[in-house]
Amino acid sequence: MRINKTILTLLVGLGLLAAVPACRSGVEVRQVFDIEAFADGHPMQAFAIRADTVFVLYDGGLCRTWSLRDRNPAGEYFLESAHATLHCGNADFAPDGLLYVSGDLTTRACYVESVSATGSALVQTITFDLDNGFGGSQVVLDRERGRMVYMQRELRNIAATDNVFHIYEFGIPDTAAGDVTLTLDDALAHYTLDRYEPIYQGASIRGGMLLLVHGICPDEDGHKVGLAAYSIPDGRFLGETDLTPLISLEPQAVHLYKGRLYVNFNGRGLCEVSTKELSLKKKQK
Repeated sequence: MRINKTILTLLVGLGLLAAVPACRSGVEVRQVFDIEAFADGHPMQAFAIRADTVFVLYDGGLCRTWSLRDRNPAGEYFLESAHATLHCGNADFAPDGLLYVSGDLTTRACYVESVSATGSALVQTITFDLDNGFGGSQVVLDRERGRMVYMQRELRNIAATDNVFHIYEFGIPDTAAGDVTLTLDDALAHYTLDRYEPIYQGASIRGGMLLLVHGICPDEDGHKVGLAAYSIPDGRFLGETDLTPLISLEPQAVHLYKGRLYVNFNGRGLCEVSTKELSLKKKQK
């Protein structure tokens, strides 16, 4: 399999990937450790990593933690924001260590939690009143620019191939302000992404690039499993890596941590996805 040349070039430019000929580069998916795909009937969803602790969330708000160093379980608890319609579609750490959990299927709120390996406390609830009729409610943090990127889809049907990603950018609210509601007047930018990925999953941002995993088991309705990249803040589609030939399982989220690219898959757990060895080099200016 060949990795998209544009993604390869961007990862090399960010110092996240050793420079190798794009035409000869294959993609490797290596399991780091297994994670149960379901907990009491609730499927695994997004994950995030901080201080070598992996925080794995399940639909409904259960959090399970592992040590990335020794790969042993560290804790299990319900987020303070846990409730039946909290899908936990995305999870992202802010620079101050607070965890932003989004994907509420009813209120579309984002919950800011102070978390440890063994427990959490709800710090702030962020709601969005955009009055646009769109579907989805995914928050991705652009830590380098200090922005909160709010992703929605124009059509409610997540599998619609003619759908459109809408991006609203906000400043990250001060937690000292308590619970907040953001409106269109608060948006610092609004734009669309060049291309929609049906059955999209979690996302993260690094070095001006939004990484998005998408797909379910490719045997279902022909949906492939892949990793797409977009330029932020202009929404340009930069390329895609098709993971389908390597792993026919549903991805849930993607994060870069200490120069390594991690994706969690239902049925495989936490995996490292790489082409050659990822490094810790910083982005060149």
